[in-house]
Amino acid sequence: MTNSSFIVIDTEGSDILREIAIIDGEGNLIYEAFTDTENKKVKLKVKSLELIIEDLKQLLPDKIIICHNAQHDANVLRNSFRQCRQNFPKVTFLCTVELARNNYPNCEGYSLKFLSKKLRLKVSNKLFRDVEAHSARYDAQFTLQLYLHLLSLTKKPSMSLSNIVNPFSSNRVDNPFQSHLDFNHIYQSQFHYLKSIVEDIKSDNNSQSKAVVVMGEAGNGKTHLMMRLAKATLETNRLLYVRQPNNSQSVMHHIYSRILESFAQKVNIANSERTQLDLLLVRSFTKILELIQQEDFSQKLESIILALKNDSLCLFDRLGKEGTQQHGNNWKYIDNKITQWWETNYSAGGYSPHILQGIIKFCSYKDNPITGIKYKDQVRRWLAGSQLSDNICEQIGLNNWQENLSREDFALEAMSLFGKLSTLDEPLIIVFDQLESLISNPSLLISFGNAIREILTQVPNSLIIVNLFPDRWYKFQQYFDVSVTDRLSQHQITLSRPDNQQLKQILSLKCEGVGVKLEELFNPQELSIIFQESSIRKVINKASDYFRYKSQNISLPVNHNHYKNQESLSNQSLTSEEKLIKLETAFKEFVNICLPLINSNINIQFDSQINNNSTILPEKETLLIEKQEIIKQKDLQISPLEAKLIQTNNDKTSLALDLPKPKVENKSTLLDNAITIIEPLPLIKPINNIDNEKSKIKDYLVETKQFLEEDYHNPHIITDDDDIGKLVIIMEAFQKYDNTIQIDQLRLGKKSLPNHLLIIKNNLQYTFAFLQIGGAGFTARMKNFNQLVSSHNHIKFTLLRDEREGFITGKVGKEEIEKLNYTKNGEFLMMDKQNRVIFELIYKLIIDIQEGDLDVQLNHAIATLIKEYKSYGLIEKIFYQN
Repeated sequence: MTNSSFIVIDTEGSDILREIAIIDGEGNLIYEAFTDTENKKVKLKVKSLELIIEDLKQLLPDKIIICHNAQHDANVLRNSFRQCRQNFPKVTFLCTVELARNNYPNCEGYSLKFLSKKLRLKVSNKLFRDVEAHSARYDAQFTLQLYLHLLSLTKKPSMSLSNIVNPFSSNRVDNPFQSHLDFNHIYQSQFHYLKSIVEDIKSDNNSQSKAVVVMGEAGNGKTHLMMRLAKATLETNRLLYVRQPNNSQSVMHHIYSRILESFAQKVNIANSERTQLDLLLVRSFTKILELIQQEDFSQKLESIILALKNDSLCLFDRLGKEGTQQHGNNWKYIDNKITQWWETNYSAGGYSPHILQGIIKFCSYKDNPITGIKYKDQVRRWLAGSQLSDNICEQIGLNNWQENLSREDFALEAMSLFGKLSTLDEPLIIVFDQLESLISNPSLLISFGNAIREILTQVPNSLIIVNLFPDRWYKFQQYFDVSVTDRLSQHQITLSRPDNQQLKQILSLKCEGVGVKLEELFNPQELSIIFQESSIRKVINKASDYFRYKSQNISLPVNHNHYKNQESLSNQSLTSEEKLIKLETAFKEFVNICLPLINSNINIQFDSQINNNSTILPEKETLLIEKQEIIKQKDLQISPLEAKLIQTNNDKTSLALDLPKPKVENKSTLLDNAITIIEPLPLIKPINNIDNEKSKIKDYLVETKQFLEEDYHNPHIITDDDDIGKLVIIMEAFQKYDNTIQIDQLRLGKKSLPNHLLIIKNNLQYTFAFLQIGGAGFTARMKNFNQLVSSHNHIKFTLLRDEREGFITGKVGKEEIEKLNYTKNGEFLMMDKQNRVIFELIYKLIIDIQEGDLDVQLNHAIATLIKEYKSYGLIEKIFYQN
């Protein structure tokens, strides 16, 4: 089919056309129109549906039409023709979704967005951007690119790697709510063991919580196993994910905040997306009302339960239209009944009755698309114990929390309440992950252990899962209370590295996702090298390295760890080939011993290395050559001629002898087996490792930034404690890169200040502070902060507030902000999306390196980071203004 023989159409509209774009096979826009009833903001190309149909009657007949999800577009077009009492012309539809399924039968998704990003399709030399999606013209342009790509696959007589998506590019699960390919046969017994513990908790009449430690080295699938558990249980159980705490003073509130964020994750139930919190509340509230009915036979209660009988999710829809008197009366009735039940069965004291009231408000509200007020988000912030403005509290009908609220006690009581509600539903599953680096912060680790003890004691009906490296578990026990280690040791699961056959099946599954076979990509020798890696992730990374080497000619990274020890040859009479192997082995061992000493004595900045490839590591290269000479002359006792190293070609390097090959009758037995594990040595191309690591860091920054941008608009609990904890971890990492940096804190007597950090470098001092609360608490701290600023004229102050927490509207608060901005050394900044994303990106980069999820050196990562984001405020002030 030539490019002139088909057209590409994309329509927008659920049943009837509201927008259409048509392009030809060369990407030229043939036709575009918007209906005048649905597109009030569009000024150009607006027509009535009748006129659009008249145009299409001239354009469509006998055409081959390419669409992404052709069934949907065909239905929209046919319905629109039918509404205008016109016959739909004779056309032929081709669907790129079906073509993609045929070419990539096990792909993770088939949406236009997913395929465009996965295949790195471009329009006008730009990749697919979410913000422009669902515009008919934009989607049609990418549909054309997708179709041309799929068409090219059927035309090629032989496979070309340059046009195949790297099947090994995705190698890490960041949280259990993501969706990745899953080879279920791996860790199957461990998975069923976890599910059996959940069943044990459910059948326990006392609803006692249990704990399990899941141990596995970095990259062996701990979080991946949690993802599998989430997929299997989310329709029935609530799975809550808690990342590493970073502030020893607020560990319990950190855990509770992450639980609230997990509750906001959506679950598809009966073709309807509901949050985890929605599911827990409707099921537990319905059960409570049924229990009340055993003693209360009122007609009103009976009518409510009857409405919920077959579908408890209708609690959100069948109690009257929001804003009506019926809706208000029904929810007030439910509020009274559930509160009475709670006080009878538990207690009327503490924070729980107030939290329960907030939960009921959360259920009763829907976000208002007209006013833009997000009631549920505001109630979620209130449930986190955040101080809100008086105006917001009035809107949601809840009393504000006091400034002296004990957030740790509040958080524990709130979690206990959710655990008690879950006894009327299904057990909670609480997963703690990314904990390995806590070992470097004993006070934080001890606070975490104490928090786990309290949760196991006071939060019923829950399975607590702690993911750890094996060695970290043993080290953690030295800090934890005996009661904590005893409870956590109830169940232990170990995730060992799968065998090579299972690893091969994982790689094969990934290859199937892009329509190729593993054997088409790698030969047995290459696979043998790949499978020498120590974890699942490292195997996938190595496969990715080889794929990029073959498809893009990117040099393979140097890896010393896989070379085989050939000590068995030491007492034999060696041929020249055998001496070569022994030379290689001895040299590898010597380098492994010497490199740490070399690294500690040579102070070469990584950023200068990557800026000047022609002079990379001259000192190290000289030292390596010298060490090689020692090996040649002393250790191996072989001739200089036999030990000479040469580079065989520009793309692939190997060890070879600069002498005629001796006659060996059975050359394939010893030498060939050894060659299957040989990779380039750093002596020949030391630039390879640096280039590869730099590329890996840059790829990480791009991919993670995109993930954070997509995650930005999801519900988040933003607190000063969490933000200052992140900043401390960032600055401690920066200190390792630049030891001239110092950090400290300021005081103003006994007055409460915003959480802040003083950063000192050379003669300059900066203070970064966070103030996310609202109401009277904001104003009081703001006044104190202004006093601090005025009393330290030599320090630059920046006070940050996330824009998602809302602008300050109170008169006094606004005046204090203006005072700060009028000072010579202070500024108040709202963290917009870009600034928040980069801040989170820096933090995540450091955490992922500490946790072993990103296998690069911290100093190299920071060097690349500060170059890529040199205009970001924090980086600019610390590294470019000194």
